[in-house]
Amino acid sequence: MEQTRQWRAAPGRPDWVNRRRTRVRRFRAVAATGAMVAVTLPTLSADGAVGDGRTIEVFTGSDLIALNGYPPTTKVKVEVVRQGFVVGYATKRTDFSGTIELNHVGAEAGDCFESPSSPDVQPRDTIRTTILSSGVRDTSVVRGVWIDDVEFGATTITVSGRVSTDGGAASVVPGTDVLELRINKDTAWDVTGRKDLREDIGAGVHPDTGAWEHVLDVSASDSIEAEAASELMLEWSDGAAVNPSELTIAEYGAPEPVEGCPPAATDPTAPQLLPAQDSGRAGDHVTNQATDLAFSGLAGTGAEGAPGPGNLVTLRVDGVAGPAVTADDQGVYRFTGVNLPARAAPYELQVRSQDSATIFTSASRLVSVDTTNPSVKVRSLGPSPLHLSGSQRLRAAYRIGEGATLQARIEHLDPTTTVRTFARRTKASGGPVEYVWNGKNRAGNDVQPGRYRMVLEVTDRAGNVTLQRDAFRVTR
Repeated sequence: MEQTRQWRAAPGRPDWVNRRRTRVRRFRAVAATGAMVAVTLPTLSADGAVGDGRTIEVFTGSDLIALNGYPPTTKVKVEVVRQGFVVGYATKRTDFSGTIELNHVGAEAGDCFESPSSPDVQPRDTIRTTILSSGVRDTSVVRGVWIDDVEFGATTITVSGRVSTDGGAASVVPGTDVLELRINKDTAWDVTGRKDLREDIGAGVHPDTGAWEHVLDVSASDSIEAEAASELMLEWSDGAAVNPSELTIAEYGAPEPVEGCPPAATDPTAPQLLPAQDSGRAGDHVTNQATDLAFSGLAGTGAEGAPGPGNLVTLRVDGVAGPAVTADDQGVYRFTGVNLPARAAPYELQVRSQDSATIFTSASRLVSVDTTNPSVKVRSLGPSPLHLSGSQRLRAAYRIGEGATLQARIEHLDPTTTVRTFARRTKASGGPVEYVWNGKNRAGNDVQPGRYRMVLEVTDRAGNVTLQRDAFRVTR
């Protein structure tokens, strides 16, 4: 007679940490040896954006993210993006094997997220990585795979769950993508002689609902041992027979929280300025536009109960309540037509999100509005004329009124052509600036006598631009 037994409780902290430390290595070893084999010819996954032998692996139960195959000892920025909004981030340096693990052990290993909260990674989220030294970027969409129940019989283990088949970004294509059920335990399985038992469950997935159930035939001792101490996971990979570049792993059971890391995210995201209006450095929320601004974000970032959709979100500017909107069915709020007159001090914009149970959460951001062009004063420019036959040098001295990016060039007039461009400079604050020119062009040859001008383009943090043009002559 089959005996149904309940799933074991989560392991204690020492066991849990030891298991987590070896889990990613087990998956990586399988991928490297080509143990996961697709049942049809492999195809690129929906986003197809992890390249050059790199791998992104996501464990959705414990929010663990592992990167493999990246350049050794190199800084990589990792972001969790939901509906276009970043809900978690960290910048870490790869080890000598090109690996980064986030949210794996915790503060003890220094692998926590650096954002104020740890993202509760969900299907449809995008994991975005950027190799800072080269700017190379990978993206991988987290797939919808779940394990819902497990029953241990005398000589069987019955596991059921579901996968997303709605055609969206998180969808799985059974028969093309790989769906592998895996149970790891402390001792070798009688049926395999290894500590891991793996079976493809793709053929059992219902094409419409995505539901599946799979029965594993095991020995009586294996069933008892697996119930007492095992890890049960369902792995999706992108269909590559060897070295899959994207993996989503669903874990069964409640993992123990990672110690020392930021708490799980639940609050809304801070209001994000429309990128086209963010005229300063990308994402710094410094703008030279004072009217008709647009802000958006997520009304909630947790996973339990799908917080956010339908929430009433109120925008407050410097503590004063403003307009209110209802978040859409994806949990996204949008405010348009916001006017913020230019001023020296930044504005504090706060969103307050209210759900159906009248629970309020909030998030805020500073936004600076600057519509004034940076001031530029010419202190000296000469000599004019500049004699090429001697050792003279043109010296152009300026005073800049604020921190800015500077781009200078020498132009020949009649017709106007650029003969020399100076390296771009960035000044953190206002002050003196000087340029020196030896009368030579880009090729290192003397320019022709004639009329020239020094052009200095000064761009402040908000994107306001001042052009300073000053003419001079060049003679033999």
